[in-house]
Amino acid sequence: MSRVLLWFGFCTLLSTSLNLYAGVTIQGTRIIVPSNAKSVSVQLNNEFDTPALVQVWLDKGDMNSIPDAAEIPFLLTPSLTRVEAHSGQVIRVLPLGAPQLPQDRESLFIFNMLDIPPELQDGTNKLSFNVRTRLKLFYRPATLKVSQDKSFTSLSFNYDAKAQVIEVSNPSPYYMNLSKITLNPEVENKSFSQAVMVEPFSKASFSNIQFSTRPNSIKYYVINDLGGENSYTTILNKTSS
Repeated sequence: MSRVLLWFGFCTLLSTSLNLYAGVTIQGTRIIVPSNAKSVSVQLNNEFDTPALVQVWLDKGDMNSIPDAAEIPFLLTPSLTRVEAHSGQVIRVLPLGAPQLPQDRESLFIFNMLDIPPELQDGTNKLSFNVRTRLKLFYRPATLKVSQDKSFTSLSFNYDAKAQVIEVSNPSPYYMNLSKITLNPEVENKSFSQAVMVEPFSKASFSNIQFSTRPNSIKYYVINDLGGENSYTTILNKTSS
């Protein structure tokens, strides 16, 4: 892919009206690339009455950097395309030497789509912005020995009242994306909505967790491959003050 990317168009607000253009959408909330897949399709849809120019690329999490091609073992095709009004476009994700990635856990990349609006032809005084959408792309080795569903129930939680954090331990080879936790769900049912991603074989924390009593149980919500939530309840371990 060319190193010259069409980044955001930030303009000075000089006109009397603002038109935020976001006509092209991506079907789904995440992209899963199994290691044994020859390609994976990503569906784009243009719901607007005008065509759009779309550019796609992958990065490794830093939205302000352009990784070298050697760092991204996938090819996106087409990487630059015109999507007609009320039409769609399929982007294919092709693995290129993906075996260089770890085979004992998932790897994470970010799929970027830049939606570039057409130039206005009617002479109206409007501002248009290029809109960038980012989705997680997970490379998933076929050799993983545990299913994702079972991994959802393997998470453990530790509450540190002094630090006001709940630490999440993920012993599985999958990325875990949590959207919310509820403490003592059968009694006080106090919820904290935070987006927390826990890497494989790693830990992460929910912060600013203030609770009047010592909670004994926790209900947690994990985002699945379809973008929905799976909820589970387990005991909450405690760190001594």
